[in-house]
Amino acid sequence: MKTIITLIVTLCYTTISMAQTEYYSQTKTFYENGYTYQCDVDKGGSVTLYNKDNKLTYTNQTYNGSEKLPPMGVFGRTPFTTNFRANKATAWDIVYNAFTRAQRLNMLEAKLGIGLYISKETGKVLEVNFDFPTWSPLNTIPIATFRKIETEIKDKIISIPTDEGRKLNFIFHGWRQPVNIKYEQR
Repeated sequence: MKTIITLIVTLCYTTISMAQTEYYSQTKTFYENGYTYQCDVDKGGSVTLYNKDNKLTYTNQTYNGSEKLPPMGVFGRTPFTTNFRANKATAWDIVYNAFTRAQRLNMLEAKLGIGLYISKETGKVLEVNFDFPTWSPLNTIPIATFRKIETEIKDKIISIPTDEGRKLNFIFHGWRQPVNIKYEQR
């Protein structure tokens, strides 16, 4: 009896997951209510999702007026902002809260890549982009969820650029996070 119930539950979940729409399996533009998002899918199946107004998504972070690339920033020994960890915790919570409980349960292993492009002068987030593979359950999440994450991050995150950070064309912070884990649970 236990085996039959398990089989029925498994079939129900399989049917539900198969019926979900895959939004980001190919390169396309999403025209929504007052905003436009671009989805770029490369040959390897990696999705880059961003607001069509973004200008920095494919721009290299460099020192002002040069082609010289900076060191790895937070991951190296040169911090470009003084409050990266606090901002990351806030952004992590914004992402976690953007998904429903059911969505988070469906994405136990899914990781969302998040990129923040920050003004070197004001410390405000100028642009946000997302990346994940096409085979990820994130492929079934409507564009409105990503828009919500972008707008909340822009509203709630402000960085404090260091002297070194002010020498750059912009400050970039990026990370991958499991969408089903709160920051304090890690």
